[in-house]
Amino acid sequence: MMCTEMNKVVSRIRFVVALAVATFASVSCSVAPTSGDHRYTESAALSDVTTGAMTFVWTTTPDLASTGFFAAVIDAAADRATGSEIDSQNRSYSPAFPLWSDGLAKRRWIQLPAGAQIDTTNFNFWVFPVGTKIWKEFSKVTPGSDSGDGAAAAETVRLVETRYVHKVDANTWEFGTYIWQGDSTRLSGDLGTANLVELAPGISHAAPAFDHCTYCHARGGDPVLGFDAVQLGSQRREGPLPLVGLDLEELITEERVVESTPRYVEITAASDTERKIAGYLQANCAGCHSPAGSVRRFQLDLSLPLDAAGAVDLASAPFKRMIDQPAEIYVPAVPGFPGFQKLIDPGRPESSVLFHRISVRQNPVMMPKIGTSLPDAEFVELVRQWILSMPVSQ
Repeated sequence: MMCTEMNKVVSRIRFVVALAVATFASVSCSVAPTSGDHRYTESAALSDVTTGAMTFVWTTTPDLASTGFFAAVIDAAADRATGSEIDSQNRSYSPAFPLWSDGLAKRRWIQLPAGAQIDTTNFNFWVFPVGTKIWKEFSKVTPGSDSGDGAAAAETVRLVETRYVHKVDANTWEFGTYIWQGDSTRLSGDLGTANLVELAPGISHAAPAFDHCTYCHARGGDPVLGFDAVQLGSQRREGPLPLVGLDLEELITEERVVESTPRYVEITAASDTERKIAGYLQANCAGCHSPAGSVRRFQLDLSLPLDAAGAVDLASAPFKRMIDQPAEIYVPAVPGFPGFQKLIDPGRPESSVLFHRISVRQNPVMMPKIGTSLPDAEFVELVRQWILSMPVSQ
């Protein structure tokens, strides 16, 4: 008996070590830029979904103004809040299911070359025209303090960073992150920039390193996340956010996508909770956990594949396969949580891998692995309630 128990302990230790090594390797080895090394090329395996492997480079454009973001150079940061100085070619948009960014506020813009179309022939993998530019701005919004006289307290907005991607040619995209310093910006180094703004006591937001960008965006084909059929096509009738800027119907009306593009995305779900969870996993997890994502070797698909009519029935969506599914890799215990054996243990969130990994920010078990320092408490509770609603597995 003692030998059997000892063997179990040794086996678990081996699993934990293997998981830690795999985690480090998957995050660190997609690309390891050093000063002067700004290039990453997708492996041949990632090119299977579309045509041709993509090459990613860290931009050399020194500041945000030089990317074509502004209509003119501005002098006052106060003008920044109105958006009036942004070039009119840069169209705002808001995805139906936003990426969690530790509570920071975000705004997004896309510039499509004049007269060019997005090739949406493969509705799940859009191909963008050469010259496409996309920006995403991060800011920290602080509510105003109550003055006690009944007047509305003005909030303050601190600009933190603006991320930029640009399709240079058919197989090359450049990435960059611009750090706001008062009224001006500077290009972050390809190793990232730490301690930009405090998120919570002892926890600060950091601009991503180049290898972190490629880790999430290298998914086969064009590396655009958040501007796709699910994010733009489900918004008018199903999205949880009010419509802001471009959506799929507007792209069709303006003839910026191919003629055969469905006008709406139909997401058939058993409940609103299930739809929200599916959309969240698509936005926050499927960049890596998909057939062509950076961790595809685990064969855990969290994407929402659409049919030719732009529809998906969540009853058969890949993410539902997690329910009652044994975990292939032992997930070690952390204080307050035991070890886990099932990805989703019906009726038991406290013993489900999914619930555990989104609830913590401790390596090697936290999910996502990069890009966030705080759990999304609202989503964690949503998943908890969803798992509790499932019949307990016998």
